[in-house]
Amino acid sequence: MKNNEVAVFTSEYKKYPEIPPYHPDTLYPEYPFEFVEKRERNVVYEGIRECLRLLKLDSKKYGKKNWNPLGEFIKPGDVVVLKPNLIAESVEYDPEKWEFVITHGSIIRAIVDYVYIALKGKGKIIICDGPQTDSNMELIKERIRIKELTELYKKNKNFDLEFYDLRNEVWETKNGVVVSKKLINEDPEGYITINLKDKSKFFELDNKKKKFYGAYYDIEETNKHHQKGHHEYYFSKLILSANVIINLPKLKTHKKSGVTLNLKNIIGVTGNRNWLPHYIFGTPKVGGDQYSEKNGLKFLEEYIVKYAKSLLKRNNSILKLFITKLKLKQLGYRIFGSTSEVLRSGNWYGNDTVWRMIIDLNTILHYADKEGNLNFDEKRKFFSIVDGIIGMQGNGPMAGIPYFSGIIVAGKDFFNVDLTCTKLMGFDYKKIRLYNEIYKEKNFPLFSNKYEEILVLSNNEIYNKFLKDIRREDTLHFIPHFGWLNYIEL
Repeated sequence: MKNNEVAVFTSEYKKYPEIPPYHPDTLYPEYPFEFVEKRERNVVYEGIRECLRLLKLDSKKYGKKNWNPLGEFIKPGDVVVLKPNLIAESVEYDPEKWEFVITHGSIIRAIVDYVYIALKGKGKIIICDGPQTDSNMELIKERIRIKELTELYKKNKNFDLEFYDLRNEVWETKNGVVVSKKLINEDPEGYITINLKDKSKFFELDNKKKKFYGAYYDIEETNKHHQKGHHEYYFSKLILSANVIINLPKLKTHKKSGVTLNLKNIIGVTGNRNWLPHYIFGTPKVGGDQYSEKNGLKFLEEYIVKYAKSLLKRNNSILKLFITKLKLKQLGYRIFGSTSEVLRSGNWYGNDTVWRMIIDLNTILHYADKEGNLNFDEKRKFFSIVDGIIGMQGNGPMAGIPYFSGIIVAGKDFFNVDLTCTKLMGFDYKKIRLYNEIYKEKNFPLFSNKYEEILVLSNNEIYNKFLKDIRREDTLHFIPHFGWLNYIEL
């Protein structure tokens, strides 16, 4: 398989299988279990298998019992990490809807089978992610049916699949306010603080007196870890100990980065999210990216919000009870407009912060050794499968609407897969700051090919060509987040 090749599987059947642990509906020669005679359609297993074939992995043995497509980069004894997108248990506006929010369990099941074939029963398969800090991981695990998958492997192969929550703490929220925190530290290897110093994309902002906002009211904590020559991330050591990372993102739009695919999905391997800058206070006129412009109402909102967050940081339980009981956050939305309607918090194409953080995290992922030291050669191997059977458009990553795409995208290079997905969604990568900036990096490159060299291999002839040659009218025409609307479309 070449780095410039990306597989795109498309199907008119755009539904996930419903019966866990999501067996294939066909007895494939390489299938590692006794065949279960169930006639439920499983387009996911079919699609992932077809992507591996399209990429010509172990092509001489395709169709035979000993076909081992992932054997090219997974060896017996390896530690293989599967990193799905498990951001939350449901879409924000409906607790029962979730299939277009997180990576479906059938995606995880299919790739686990092929990883197991490559390991030949020797090594580790670890499934892990760090959801949004106030998300319910137990409910997420129930929805992706991880229990049924682990029981399948334990009962039939005496093989232990491992699953970890990579957050170091979880939050309880009421009416939009964090009322309590609990340390969890599930990562068996622990966490490591990595200071990128002048290698960080934030380094060029060091002398410009920027004030960052992270994931929580404690603004000082975020800025403590991002100041002159000092740019720190709290990274999972489990991830840095892996031989192979298989990224399993969801095909979605995103309010702060335009899209969320392979590169954005890496945020989930950090322990403390408040170390991650999300936006810079102010408008572009004063060097910020919180809003596109500020009027009197925005000025008042910023003043009130800063004051309220400084109070909440004090962790006064009586004050928090008062705020949650009166639903003051909801009152603020009625006065200033809800986040689903009003541009705030860096939720627009002018966000100059998140792309820097994403590149920093991916630089660590690719080039840091187990001790967190950067090297000029990649320290682990990578593969990607994007779950696009049902994606999300609009107010992503947690409040959008479903898009029944019917596609699965796979490849070895995260960046090339991301550019392919971006084009298929109907967006211009050149208008997304993250991807533009990656092409400028020379010391720790996150790309291996020019855009013109990316070759799409597909079961659908309209996509079976160089990426640059796919026509706009043949793309999926996703609706972007409203802060990116009429800006990033092709």
